Amino acid sequence: MKHRNLVSYLLVGFAALTGACGDGPSQPTAPVVVVTPTPAPTPTPSTSLGNPPARATAAVFGYVRREGNNQGRFPVPPAPPFYQIGDAIDIYCAATDADGRETRNHPDFVEWYSSSGGEGVLTLNYDYVWNEGDRWVDQVEIRFLARSGFIDVYCKIPGTTIVSPTIRLNVFGGIR
Repeated sequence: MKHRNLVSYLLVGFAALTGACGDGPSQPTAPVVVVTPTPAPTPTPSTSLGNPPARATAAVFGYVRREGNNQGRFPVPPAPPFYQIGDAIDIYCAATDADGRETRNHPDFVEWYSSSGGEGVLTLNYDYVWNEGDRWVDQVEIRFLARSGFIDVYCKIPGTTIVSPTIRLNVFGGIR
């Protein structure tokens, strides 16, 4: 008997449950509000980088006399009349906009170019070397076997036709 009572209670409970749920979808009593997500605001171009570059300037800002011998780091100006063997020359390329203000709205690297002439034509990787070769602040090192002459250096902003005026680095070498 107990078993029959349990089964009848379960059947009545199941019938009550299915009747409450209904066999079809239930109808809401309030209208359904569809919320569409608000689009994210479009980012505005950052003005923190500045205007596009219009000019480039290459300049020496310091040098180390006879690097490795601890003869000191010297700021420029004043520039020496010539650089000696063992000197490391600190140079930079500055990009400016049409109003002459410095801008950072340019690639992360720069193209450096150098050529030589004088008493003895100085050869890249023999008389002098570039430390990095593609940074806005770089270094030219005069090798210990360098000859006397000069190195003309200028920079170019990649993806543009903007080049700096050429600067001349006079070198008094150990070998003539």
